[in-house]
Amino acid sequence: MNIKKTVTGNTAVMEIEGWLNTQTASELGEALETLESNVTELIIDMSALEYISSSGLRKIVKVFNPLEYVSDKTFEELDDGGMGISMIKQAADNVSYEYKNGRNILTLDFYGESE
Repeated sequence: MNIKKTVTGNTAVMEIEGWLNTQTASELGEALETLESNVTELIIDMSALEYISSSGLRKIVKVFNPLEYVSDKTFEELDDGGMGISMIKQAADNVSYEYKNGRNILTLDFYGESE
């Protein structure tokens, strides 16, 4: 597997070529973990990727925060499918996501009304 990383401003592009599997997933993990702290947008170009295993996919999913890609539409305006996170964000007082110790952690806070 070959990884070509280009950073322009706050955007990083990673071009992955070859096989992303159990043997090469750690290499991608290291490349993702060493991204500069100012990177706010990551584009992963997999057009030259020939194969991806669940280990490789796990490394990519690890950097994805589902809360960043949620529609601001109201429940009534949402299309079928993909409504879960939007519904949760509207119902909860606070929603946060983090990846820690190999786990995806979604924290929901419901404060209720104080009397």
